[in-house]
Amino acid sequence: YYKNILHKLINNILKGKYPVIQDKIKLQLPIEKNLNNCLFYLNSGIVNLAEIANKMNKKKGTIIDYIIELSILEKYNPKNLISKSSFMLFEKYYKKNNNVASWNYKNLMADMHDSFLFEEFRFYQIIKGFNYEL
Repeated sequence: YYKNILHKLINNILKGKYPVIQDKIKLQLPIEKNLNNCLFYLNSGIVNLAEIANKMNKKKGTIIDYIIELSILEKYNPKNLISKSSFMLFEKYYKKNNNVASWNYKNLMADMHDSFLFEEFRFYQIIKGFNYEL
């Protein structure tokens, strides 16, 4: 349930529906323990999400949600979690349609005639939507 709400919020922020939120998110808000632990592993150089999930005794999907939240809070840039091949596909598509908020995972896979992980798709949207350095 919360995952769907979080994804809707991300899309709405990327669409510019909440311009004030992008400014407020930059505040130094305290983050909860699980997010801190996840951030610790990411900053330690562990980019294998299954390994982080195992160390934290969580499911991989939960770790992805943590990374999305950390990215929105501008605590972590998820660029290293996108494979080079997926990143190149997204960059190619970005040249055709730079409105990442309008992207749809299934449509993008069909348009690109290729496959990639959903989390890579979402991380790329966040990187472009929040203007992270590439």
